[in-house]
Amino acid sequence: MPYGVSNTDTFDPLYVIARLAGQEWEQKLDAAALALASGSQPRSSAAELLLDIYCVFTVTRQKRMFTRDLLEIFRDERCAFASLALKYSEMDEYRIAQMLRPYGIKSTTLRVKAQLGKGYAVEDFGDALARYLPKADVEARIQQMEQEKKLLLEADAELQALRRRSE
Repeated sequence: MPYGVSNTDTFDPLYVIARLAGQEWEQKLDAAALALASGSQPRSSAAELLLDIYCVFTVTRQKRMFTRDLLEIFRDERCAFASLALKYSEMDEYRIAQMLRPYGIKSTTLRVKAQLGKGYAVEDFGDALARYLPKADVEARIQQMEQEKKLLLEADAELQALRRRSE
């Protein structure tokens, strides 16, 4: 699939047919679309960042986040959200803004609880994701992050149980 062609462009007509044929065919098409689209095209660091930020919004179920909080989440190596795009230490709020600007995404001043700061809202990412990243890649990354988050929570619960037993 050429870069910039989304799953919507490629698979939507097939999904219409699959839905008419039955749930089994829709599931088969899901598997085929995932196999064909996932990782089939190299992505830039900016596209990785776009995907990473959207996944954080989705998995945490937050609607708005400050850029500084996103950076903190991505830099935490123990966190399920460690970003592939932020592997370099020179990443800061300004660099994130520069990387997202070509996608039409700009940080704005947000109020989150009692705090004000520059950040992003989840709805800012929908159009860019649909245009530049295959839907299967987005779904696969969200599923991966949710699984990693679940495993980390389970490991933390086990650690807490071990601590209680040793006391």
